[in-house]
Amino acid sequence: MSTFFMGGYKRIISIVVAAVMVVTTSTVVFANDAETVLETPDLTSYIDTAMKTDNVTGLSMVVVSGGNTAFLNRGYADIANRTLMTEDTPVYVGSCTKAFTALAVLLLEERGMISTDDSIKDYVSWWNVKYQGEEADVKIWQIMNHCAGIPNGPTMSAVEYGSDHSLTEKNAHIAEGLELSCAPGDGYEYCNLDYIILAYLVEAVSGMYFDDFVESQILQPIGMTHSGFDLPTAPGHISFFGNQVNYETAPAKGSEAEGHIVTTASDMSLWLKAQMGFLDIPEDLSNAIRTSHVASESGHAAKIESNYFNGWYNDGQGVLWHTGLNPNYTAAVYVDPEEEIGVMVVCNCVSNAPENVAATCFSILKGNPDYSDQEPSSGYTMDLIASVMCIVFLAAIVLQIVLFVNQRKRFEKKRLIGSGISVKPVIGVIVWIVLFILSWFLQYGLSSLIGYQSFGYKMYYFWGYWSVIVMLVMLSVIFLLAAVRRIRGLLLRK
Repeated sequence: MSTFFMGGYKRIISIVVAAVMVVTTSTVVFANDAETVLETPDLTSYIDTAMKTDNVTGLSMVVVSGGNTAFLNRGYADIANRTLMTEDTPVYVGSCTKAFTALAVLLLEERGMISTDDSIKDYVSWWNVKYQGEEADVKIWQIMNHCAGIPNGPTMSAVEYGSDHSLTEKNAHIAEGLELSCAPGDGYEYCNLDYIILAYLVEAVSGMYFDDFVESQILQPIGMTHSGFDLPTAPGHISFFGNQVNYETAPAKGSEAEGHIVTTASDMSLWLKAQMGFLDIPEDLSNAIRTSHVASESGHAAKIESNYFNGWYNDGQGVLWHTGLNPNYTAAVYVDPEEEIGVMVVCNCVSNAPENVAATCFSILKGNPDYSDQEPSSGYTMDLIASVMCIVFLAAIVLQIVLFVNQRKRFEKKRLIGSGISVKPVIGVIVWIVLFILSWFLQYGLSSLIGYQSFGYKMYYFWGYWSVIVMLVMLSVIFLLAAVRRIRGLLLRK
């Protein structure tokens, strides 16, 4: 055989071997993609930094790629008892719950019991909302997509929490007689009350409690047997004077649909697989899931700039995501059903870590690594600011007490005792009393800055802003002591 043919033969063999190696290697990488991504040194380092940035107590993460699943767990589920975080740790995932709630509505539509193009009033007899003084017609899809015109701040502060099923209807009634912030379909405003109203709609149409419907018709068919609404969770944590302390929230009946599903990373892997069509589930549920991935073809998308559809943020290119925030938990979910990749990250405190880590891991799975900048969460930052201010205010309180104790001696030295009352000290008394009164209302002023009117001490406590409460109380004490000292000065002058 000639050298030419021998060389050609060898080249052919080389090409075939190389092709086999590429195919084999590609198959291996795909089969282990989830684990491979979680073992990426850069991602591991990124997760470490994310946890340190917000002093995160514990983090649990699941990655699904091509049906393959991998988990990563860091830190403690219960820092007080040193219980480790695992994929079976029961957690809250906050507003990631909304995808389940929207799916419940779409499942009812799939069964022919409603249409999302219907008016909410067709199923809720007492429904009556207004825009510019006139009755407004609100469609179900508008509530699902946060473009019904229902304002979030004023309504959220009116929501009640407890253990009674009747609170769902009671909270839905917050919308009764409400003045909308825009005409239905003409504006977008993320609103938690929207999803409480949807929960009541599910109850009115199905004849079942919302949580029972979701558990029996969605969670159980998917196989999420460790998920639900009346389940205990591992204690979450809040930042209090720079330290993470255990904090368990009160029962959340009445607001479950907007952000209080309990689940595990293991169960959420099934949720991600359900989005990808990997599970053997009832046909109507499978169809409803596919419908939830579709951006509405209604006028909503054309009239306003929004990418929120059916309980998901939707980029229109196949990527769905949502973040979740509870007083003591934070979560994020990213999924691309067509490319069969998904990520869920949850941590048991308020932190930016889940969103940053989930987005970064997802970008790696997509083949375009993007390590976003990391900054402390607003909750952690508020705690640090309040902690510093408390130190300053404590010094001011001590100063006021010292001045009060030594007041008579100072007055005697300056010969002010019995000198008579003048206008200036009277004005001083009035100023300090006014400041004391205003300090009481500061609790509402601070909340208004973040869009939550009437968000007073009760809600600060519920959301774990304990150091902020201490700071505000200390400020009031400073003004009160100053006013008392000024009043005593007036009495000494008489």
